[in-house]
Amino acid sequence: MSLPAWAQTSVDFSENAQATVIVDGAEYSFGGDCMLMGRNGANQLRMSIPGTGPDGAHLFLVLFATSFAPSQFTIYSGADPEAAQEASVNDDRSAWLLRGGGGPAGVEFSAGSITADMAAAVYSNGEKADGDASVQLDVTGC
Repeated sequence: MSLPAWAQTSVDFSENAQATVIVDGAEYSFGGDCMLMGRNGANQLRMSIPGTGPDGAHLFLVLFATSFAPSQFTIYSGADPEAAQEASVNDDRSAWLLRGGGGPAGVEFSAGSITADMAAAVYSNGEKADGDASVQLDVTGC
């Protein structure tokens, strides 16, 4: 028995995904696992991966992007890579560096990658700074 075309789901995993987040000229780089799923023209990407900031800070990116609903991300910071990852697991607000997202119109999916324009709030020690920042997000290799 086979499923009708509208019910077929594709799931791709990669251990070599790369994500770049650019905020006000500052570039944050991440690398690791991602999962890309698609069904009937609807796509979603999930990743939780370590990275570094422009000043060498230890970071962890948690991203959920879709083509059909709002996408969201959080970048956590920590004293070392393990602390940044632990902060993401516990959603430790004091470790938030950036937290934001955007609607489906700002997210473009292509084979194994996404590009997104989003807005984000900037945080320091768990406190939100004034105003929002524009964010350019690029994910490849998923």
